[in-house]
Amino acid sequence: MIEEPRILPSNDLENEKEQLLNEFPEFRALIQNNPNITKEKLLKLKNQQRITHNYQDHQKQDLQKEFTQNFFKTDLKA
Repeated sequence: MIEEPRILPSNDLENEKEQLLNEFPEFRALIQNNPNITKEKLLKLKNQQRITHNYQDHQKQDLQKEFTQNFFKTDLKA
C-alpha cells in the first residue's frame, strides 16, 4: 500500500525528521535536504544500497579468483 505524502505541522515534521535521522544516519544529507522524504523511500534506498554492495563484493571476489587462476596458469620463466 502506497502512502500519500502528508503535510505535517512543523513540530511533527521536525520530530519525524529526527526519527529518520536516528534510523538512517547514512542518509543524513538526503533527509535534511528533502523535507518530503518518507521512511518507505529510505527503506527502498537502503535495500538498493545493500544490493549494490553485495554485487560489488561479488565482483571483487570473482576478479580475485580470476587473477589467482591466471597467475597459476602463467609460465613464470625469467
